[in-house]
Amino acid sequence: MAAEDGSAPDHLRYLQAAREDVRRYGFFALVRGAEARAPDRPRVGRAPRPDMNIVDLAHSPSLDFPGSTLDAIDFQAPGRATVRGFFLGLTGPMGPLPIHMTELAQLEARASTDRRPLGRFLDLLTARMLQFFYRAWANSQPVCHADRPGDDRFRQYLTRLTGAAEAPGATSAFGPLERLHYAGVFASRRSPLVLQRALSDLLATPVEIVEFTGGWCEIARSERTRLGAAGSEGAPLGGGAVLGDRVQVPDAAFTVMITAPSWARYRDFLPGGALHDRTREAVEAWKPSHLAWDLVLGLNEDKIGRIGEANCLAVQLGGEAQLGWTSWMAPQGRAVLRHDARLQPAPTLDDMEATA
Repeated sequence: MAAEDGSAPDHLRYLQAAREDVRRYGFFALVRGAEARAPDRPRVGRAPRPDMNIVDLAHSPSLDFPGSTLDAIDFQAPGRATVRGFFLGLTGPMGPLPIHMTELAQLEARASTDRRPLGRFLDLLTARMLQFFYRAWANSQPVCHADRPGDDRFRQYLTRLTGAAEAPGATSAFGPLERLHYAGVFASRRSPLVLQRALSDLLATPVEIVEFTGGWCEIARSERTRLGAAGSEGAPLGGGAVLGDRVQVPDAAFTVMITAPSWARYRDFLPGGALHDRTREAVEAWKPSHLAWDLVLGLNEDKIGRIGEANCLAVQLGGEAQLGWTSWMAPQGRAVLRHDARLQPAPTLDDMEATA
């Protein structure tokens, strides 16, 4: 099948170029190159009909011990290429047929290239065997799967095994390919150190995980302690009695602290910034599901824009400065790290309890 402009398809142009010096190629490399350039056709070994093959495979009868894997590439039929090799055939020194069958096939090939009844019959048997041989090799090679991103079965195996396939959607800021890169994080124990290193690498910014920042969890009305209420007899002081309608849970939350290297980078992590959604989705994907978290942004005071400077935001109605996020009262310009912006990009403990 020709391209829209009438030229030969990519895989045929590739084989035509390889034809000039085919013996410098290996069998697997040549067939893989053709397969990668024909995304509209079934993979080698999976075509339901011969006319859908990317490339036909055949064996060249020979009694020699050749120094290369491949012999030649033929273009006899329009839009069809045949790759002939010296290995894994029915004839030859290592073939299962008697030697005189190889001699007969050789004489037949020398006498005529068109009428080869024995050779064509042997090619019919050998072609499918070579296709399956290549398919068995390619199925075990992740790089061969990656040649066709839309049909990458190895990526499916890896993402389903590790849980990295659970992306929110096609428009996710932390997309499937990035999740695949961090498949080991999904599969490993979700320790603070693993989360810290993965976030630092993903965001290219120093990240620190602060454990046991805790939070307040609301007690259900039926579980609260009431004087004289039924069910409160089994809640003595120092035992099951609880004062108030909330209880502090120290180990139910943690804090992600990000130290931005510059003013522009700092703003990227704010809501609406280029890295805010990616940070939120990555933490939600990697953290244990029962933990809540918040985000604290850090910035050196000498990076904060001061009034009159080019990077200073207008602190006025309709200006760009945001109270609590991008505005400070008279910063001194010292090299002091400040962690003033605290964000809540994910559900709190109360929200998690309400949806449980």
